[in-house]
Amino acid sequence: MSRHAPNLRLQNLREITGRSRPEFAQRCRVSPFTIRSIELGERTLTEEIAMKIAFNTGVGIFWLLGETGKTSEPQTPVGHAYTRADYEKKKGTAGADLPEIQVDGHESSDIHDLCHELTHLCRAAYANAQFGMAKYLFRQMAKKMIKSLRLKGILDNKSSQRLEQYLFNTANPQYESDPAEVDNGWRLFSPTAAIKWGDAFAGTETEREHFLTELDNLREMVSDSFESRPPKIDVSAKTSDRKASFSRR
Repeated sequence: MSRHAPNLRLQNLREITGRSRPEFAQRCRVSPFTIRSIELGERTLTEEIAMKIAFNTGVGIFWLLGETGKTSEPQTPVGHAYTRADYEKKKGTAGADLPEIQVDGHESSDIHDLCHELTHLCRAAYANAQFGMAKYLFRQMAKKMIKSLRLKGILDNKSSQRLEQYLFNTANPQYESDPAEVDNGWRLFSPTAAIKWGDAFAGTETEREHFLTELDNLREMVSDSFESRPPKIDVSAKTSDRKASFSRR
């Protein structure tokens, strides 16, 4: 079997970590024979094995599978250069609680992009009368993620739940908003923005003021985009012009 990019990438990754095959295999929870076979091109790097390696080393799985970047330059999940320090950092956090995601960091931007991608896919599935199947496939994927990445209980977001209960609790005597307007407003927020709203809702006065400032900045950005957008092209008029020009020839 010839040596494909993923096989070479695994060897480059292991060499950066400075670990022998047995040490690297133990860290990744696979056999040394598996690592050796993949590096020598005798065995294909499967997605299942790549997930174990990525999970236990912190390298980007898309890079490891040969879908992004150069073979000789390992990358982190967000596309940065992967170094020995990344491996040691991941090794040191094994079994420990992960730090809170920086809301303005690269990881958060990636999460935001994935949310948009999922939204587009679900809307396309709905337009194709396949939304029920899309929900089923997503639930299956979510179960696999929870099991593979040991994320049991991670979906219990108390801040977001408290915010939703407040917004949609029409029995609340202080509730004066039109439920339809609340629902329309809620759907304007991406999941990442809704989580930030929930955190601010349950947070301090300073956190709430910061979120309101971000909303003001967003409104200003939207307004600027409307004012600076290019003029709308009248496709029908241009088509008529082309037809008239053609008829005169």
